[in-house]
Amino acid sequence: LTLDVTKLIDDKERAVLEWAFTNKKTAGWSTDTLPSAQNWYIPLLNQDDLVGVLIVKPLHHQKFLPDEKGLILAIAQQITGFIHRVALEQQSVQTQQLAESEKLYGLILSCISHELKTPMTSILGNLNLLKTAIPTSNEMIEDVENATHRLKRIIDNLLDISRLSSGHMSLHEEWVDLNELLTHSAHPINRFAIRIAPDFPFLWGDPILLERLMDNIISNALHYSPDSGLIRIDATYDSEWVTVSVTDEGPGIPIEFQHTVFQKFFRLPGTLAGGTGLGLAICKEIMDLHKGSIDATFTHPQGTRIRWSLPQRKMTLEEPQ
Repeated sequence: LTLDVTKLIDDKERAVLEWAFTNKKTAGWSTDTLPSAQNWYIPLLNQDDLVGVLIVKPLHHQKFLPDEKGLILAIAQQITGFIHRVALEQQSVQTQQLAESEKLYGLILSCISHELKTPMTSILGNLNLLKTAIPTSNEMIEDVENATHRLKRIIDNLLDISRLSSGHMSLHEEWVDLNELLTHSAHPINRFAIRIAPDFPFLWGDPILLERLMDNIISNALHYSPDSGLIRIDATYDSEWVTVSVTDEGPGIPIEFQHTVFQKFFRLPGTLAGGTGLGLAICKEIMDLHKGSIDATFTHPQGTRIRWSLPQRKMTLEEPQ
């Protein structure tokens, strides 16, 4: 039960209450601060944490005796301790419920993903055999293949987010060539405009996770861009960081959602159907593992730029390229 005490006092008393709340000091009747008030306002402080304000309404206009005042302050301290204990208990229950929910969510996600991955491998294998048996281009087979690769990407994302969120995934770092990373892309290369700074250094990271990172960012860019839209990939570096950005020609991400897009299962309101809202969340997890950073910005007049950066590491002679 929550009681809004501000409805039981007038504007003058409310101002005294707000002063006591803001300054964390007693005020009002029987004090040196705003003594003309009708009530005595006592902040309930647990160390420096304010849990509320106790309002004492005197039955007469005579000041409290020292013993009476001490008793009221002791009661206020007891109330503060009780509220603090209740808050800690509620927080503990919520934390436990969240942990159990996350555990169940991870278990279900992992089971579903593994169950889907087995038949998907079989479908892709049979599709390759079918393409071999029918050498000429077949639009129906291409449609099935595109849909299958899209479903495979969704399954891979589900598995990735499950492993990344569990905290059990470890990095297998080595030197990675960005050009080689881009050539492994399953996306149409004719949609890319690639600009890599001269003498761009090798990346130090997990090649599989970095490939997954670029695959998700590019897939996202293609999904939100018009069919004729160009995807610009720029790579730069300085003395401390190597930075890669992917810019599309889509409608862009509003500024209020530029951090939210990296949350799990988040999709922009009103966006086209398709996707799970996991791609950028996985990218954020991968960058966190690499001690890097990632952000999303709107580009004028339209479009979104996803930019990620890794700490630059100098290659030594002892380390293989």
